[in-house]
Amino acid sequence: MPITVIATLVCQPGQRTAVLPLLDALRQATLQEPGCLQYIPNLDPSAPDCVVMVEAWRDQAALDAHTASTHFQHFREQAAPLLASLDIRLLQPL
Repeated sequence: MPITVIATLVCQPGQRTAVLPLLDALRQATLQEPGCLQYIPNLDPSAPDCVVMVEAWRDQAALDAHTASTHFQHFREQAAPLLASLDIRLLQPL
């Protein structure tokens, strides 16, 4: 069953410009994963320190492979000190 992920990253004040290149590298690598259907970073004009990722995955196994990937783990390590919070919501179609 397909899974949609909405990940809201709130950057530490003034750190969004440091997070964006990390997200771009993650996006490029993630789009090469066979189970990735969509991986789109979005800026929130009303919240300058916020980035919302909209992801679509073929199934839970594909998402699990993504979170275990070297490029995802690298992103988490590099981005952790730059983020104030991270909220991840997993959605399934009706």
